[in-house]
Amino acid sequence: AMKRPLVFDEKLGRQRVWGCANKRTGLVLVDPRQSPRRYLTTLVHEVLHVVAPEWGETRVARAGRRLAQAVWEAGFRKVKL
Repeated sequence: AMKRPLVFDEKLGRQRVWGCANKRTGLVLVDPRQSPRRYLTTLVHEVLHVVAPEWGETRVARAGRRLAQAVWEAGFRKVKL
């Protein structure tokens, strides 16, 4: 069965990454200190690592950019609650 991603915002400055994913647990961390568009791209990228763990980095990056662009162009935005 496919892992269900569990996403949290977390400052990742010390790790020097915008996001990270644990393929085994499904945990995804995304640094909230990004522009909304960059945040979306990072989120999609990291979730792809969880839902398609067999994909390499190049495939994840390419698909992630395409998916994030389509979602952005459809008007989806992160809203601060």
